[in-house]
Amino acid sequence: MAARRIIGQSSPNSRIIRKAITDTTLSIRLRQNKMFRYLFVTLLMGMCSGLSFAQDELMDYEDYPVDLDSGMQQAVGQLDDSCCDAYEGDGHRFWGRVDYLLWWTKGSKLPPLITTSTNPNDAGVLGRPTTSVLYGDQYVNHEARSGFRVTGGFWLDDCQTIGIGADYFDLGTLEDHGGAAGNGSPVLARPYYSVQTGQQAAQRVSDSGLSGAVTADARDYFQSTGTWFRLNLINCEYVDDCCANVCNTSRGGGWGYGIDLLLGYRYFRMNDSLTIREDLEDTSTDPSEGTTYDIEDKFRTENQFNGGEIGFQTRVERGRWSLGLLTKVAIGSNRYAVTIDGSTTTTIPGFPPTYDANGILATQSNIGRYEDDQFTIIPQLGLELGYQIRDNIDLFVGYNLIYWPHVQRAADQVDLNVDSRNWPPVQAGALPFPAPQLTSTDFWAQGLNFGVGCRY
Repeated sequence: MAARRIIGQSSPNSRIIRKAITDTTLSIRLRQNKMFRYLFVTLLMGMCSGLSFAQDELMDYEDYPVDLDSGMQQAVGQLDDSCCDAYEGDGHRFWGRVDYLLWWTKGSKLPPLITTSTNPNDAGVLGRPTTSVLYGDQYVNHEARSGFRVTGGFWLDDCQTIGIGADYFDLGTLEDHGGAAGNGSPVLARPYYSVQTGQQAAQRVSDSGLSGAVTADARDYFQSTGTWFRLNLINCEYVDDCCANVCNTSRGGGWGYGIDLLLGYRYFRMNDSLTIREDLEDTSTDPSEGTTYDIEDKFRTENQFNGGEIGFQTRVERGRWSLGLLTKVAIGSNRYAVTIDGSTTTTIPGFPPTYDANGILATQSNIGRYEDDQFTIIPQLGLELGYQIRDNIDLFVGYNLIYWPHVQRAADQVDLNVDSRNWPPVQAGALPFPAPQLTSTDFWAQGLNFGVGCRY
């Protein structure tokens, strides 16, 4: 039988069908949230264009006479071969921008979570001849993802030498699902390494006398915001091979360059989760026939960075074209939290359900919340090409890279070394396995941005 994400002959009971309906509803809601976010970005872009056309209609150009020839001659006459000491600005005090982000992020490496065997005697145990992995032992959530970025600010002086700005970007939630179901055939299991026997083993999900379903859901979420001072260090437009302080609202046929120093605050947030659920039913002829088991293992990580940020924004302009380079580094503290939860709900026909705070990979030996702080340096690189379509509107396309060296990922917290005596009902003498891992790894996000910016 070919391996698929969802396999089996039929759902073991109506609870599994209801769970599928619930998961589908959640997926629809997530897609709706993403749709509203894109509508919001589109609305901002429309408002930016509207401001530009409204400004053209309301501005009386007769109140702003510009004699470019005399201005250039006067500027060149006052300067020697060195560059100008000041830049008069282009008359705009506020700037705003929205970007559509098409990014990729480093995926999460899952351990083997669901197995099957064509020979029932292999029982889904790893390393046996007919056992194969249905879900896990792979990277997930590394596909392209969509997001948005909003940037805005204003200059504190007419010469545009000191400004204040802020930005926010959101890549939303990326998720991956896997699962399998069977009524005793095919054989389905959850693999682990038994510390009691020193051998590979597996917990049955679907086998002789047992029907069930198992699902695994991996999700992650990434966002960032910051605020900063923008200090103009150099801003020159070349006229006849001399850098002049010529003020012009539109880049003409000349060229120039500028360098801004950025000093501010940066916040990054990356959340990650892995949830494994089982719905089992005893279908044997034993007295336990009809007993159901709802089992859940949950691993969640939260990473929050707070720190200072310093960087440079460099641009070169020629005509209406511009090329920009952004280099920044954030230095501060990464606060992480790892939360591990497990549970088993057993329902015997004719009796009320019983609850136990232990699962399969999340038991009394590793359940809890673990927190710590770690000093971290996060560099960021950006490169983009711009084109000025109007005096105060530019289009951009660019590339961005962010590297976060120390993060906690949910899948890395799973320990497949297990003492089954920690499963309900817990037995005395159980070894402390599975154990909390608290393993850190690196994380990166990179991709393309397509944006529109306006000044007014």
